[in-house]
Amino acid sequence: MRRLLPLALPLALFACADATPTLVDAPEPTPGLDGALPDRWAPPADLAFPDQAFDLGPEMGADASPHGDPCQPAEVPPELPNERLCDPRRPDCPEGYECRQLRNAGADTAYVCAPPACIDRDGDGYGAGADCAGMDCNDCDVSTHAGAAERCDGFDNDCDGQIDEGLDPRQAPADLPCGGPGVCADDTVECVEGQWTCRRSPHWQPDELRCDNLDNDCNGVVDDIEGRGEACSAGEGPCRREGVLVCNGVSGELDCTANPDQPQPERCNGIDDDCNGVVDDVAEAGTRCELGEGACAAIGEWLCNPAQQRLFCSARPAMPADEICDGRDNDCDGEVDEGQGLCPDPVEQCNGLDDDGDGRVDFPDDPSCPAAFGTSENGPPGRRCSDGADNDLDGLIDLADPGCESTRDDDEADPDGAPACANDADDDADGATDWPDDAGCAGAGDLCEQEGFAFCDGACIDVQDDENNCGRCGRVCEAGVECLEGACGGLFFYEGIGQDVPEIDLDGWEMCYQGTYNESTELAPILDACSGSMVAIGCRMAGAEDFTLLAMGETAEVFFDVGNANDAVNNHNGVDFYYSPSRSMGFAPEGAGVNRNSCDTANVMPELRMCWHTSGGRLNSGWRCGATTGIGNAQWERVIFTAE
Repeated sequence: MRRLLPLALPLALFACADATPTLVDAPEPTPGLDGALPDRWAPPADLAFPDQAFDLGPEMGADASPHGDPCQPAEVPPELPNERLCDPRRPDCPEGYECRQLRNAGADTAYVCAPPACIDRDGDGYGAGADCAGMDCNDCDVSTHAGAAERCDGFDNDCDGQIDEGLDPRQAPADLPCGGPGVCADDTVECVEGQWTCRRSPHWQPDELRCDNLDNDCNGVVDDIEGRGEACSAGEGPCRREGVLVCNGVSGELDCTANPDQPQPERCNGIDDDCNGVVDDVAEAGTRCELGEGACAAIGEWLCNPAQQRLFCSARPAMPADEICDGRDNDCDGEVDEGQGLCPDPVEQCNGLDDDGDGRVDFPDDPSCPAAFGTSENGPPGRRCSDGADNDLDGLIDLADPGCESTRDDDEADPDGAPACANDADDDADGATDWPDDAGCAGAGDLCEQEGFAFCDGACIDVQDDENNCGRCGRVCEAGVECLEGACGGLFFYEGIGQDVPEIDLDGWEMCYQGTYNESTELAPILDACSGSMVAIGCRMAGAEDFTLLAMGETAEVFFDVGNANDAVNNHNGVDFYYSPSRSMGFAPEGAGVNRNSCDTANVMPELRMCWHTSGGRLNSGWRCGATTGIGNAQWERVIFTAE
């Protein structure tokens, strides 16, 4: 027996079914198809489609469906105990039933045994029976029957076999968020899976993101992209010009209206003439130069003097001396041994110089230096016998040379007038290093051999916890502040701008950036590396141990973006800090004011001001460190420290 559906539709007049249709028993065979579906799978609503297929004929007399609960999905009620299909040509309906054609069955021909009266469970006039106004595909809902108005609810309200078809968008709730200004004028209201839904325009965006001459976020404003109309700049140094951000309809991005000036040839004037972010980087700067004659000659490099707008040689010639008979230009006048009469031939001395002027220096290149070939290492005993060099050029180094025999004095603590019991060196060249190996260190004890101890005024001091020698000899902590691990209070910190600050005092700080005043680099990696809760920024001459200026504070305050205004600062920890990735960064005395054009050129307390150029998210050349301005060269260094 196959499962077939031909009668499920008419008997659905009594059911509250909205799920899979009930299959009914039918005798074999079933002739043909109804539409594209075989009879065994045809849903009840198939009878409503005008496909002209007589699929019910041979199944006349089959039970329409099993009995069931009239208000349960996919069940047929038991009101008609003799319900079945029938053939009007050979009616065989039970007594009291008539073989009648089903109304609203479309082009399909369907006859069913039905009572003359209308069986209408929900009282809407639609149901099973000759007197019904039409069929009812859900006799538990008065709003569902043939010809009823279709609603957006996921059901077939008009019993035509289709769900949510032909709906008027005006049926949608009035408060449905759809339509509006801008691209939202193209929104459409649709019924999707039983719910009224707004189908947005393809150009709609929750936030305006591109310049396309459209109001994408439907707020009534076209291209109100974040940042549009804000101040911007283009160019470096004197080429820099201000503008505003405007929309570029071609690229869809924001462009700056600033039109920078053209770069000029670089000169020594304290100005970045070629607008590359580096001041006074003329071609000759940094190259080798030489000043002085004869023994006064000195070597240096060409540097810029902005005040005089010229290059100068950094070499510092020695002072002239009286001329003597030594084959050298002692008085630095370009002549050798002049005014000395007849001078004997100069004699080569073992001093690293070509004394006799023959183009050869010392032994073994110059045979005139035989004195060097002996057993007398040059230099004081404390250095000549422990420096790893063959000072007298005899092929023997340090203790291997008999000339070092006299240095074996077992006086490691005072080999040459300086204590040396904790420097990991054999200062007295006796083959033993420091305490306890060298007997000369017996008086020093084992403390000064350990890390964290130092000789202070002849005593061995633990500089890790001594408030009068914290971290190093002579560094005194403030009253009530402990010395913790060589740092006063654990982290070296002060208020205001520090001058001549020793780097050795920066306990608890870690260097996160170090560069020179002529460099240009991205700011983002620096900020990432210096992301601790505290930060210190400072400047000094390259190679110096102390910082000319150093100020510190909370990272969020020191690197707070104050914008590009000339006088903008952020007061914190007794310092007026300023930072902007597109103008400059640095600090000035509290309340003294700044003139960021584009670096701080103010002269109130100039010795306490520091400024570095920035632009386009880059850290460019440095302009001032204290009273020294127009720097922009490698002779000055800038450093950032971070700490937690």
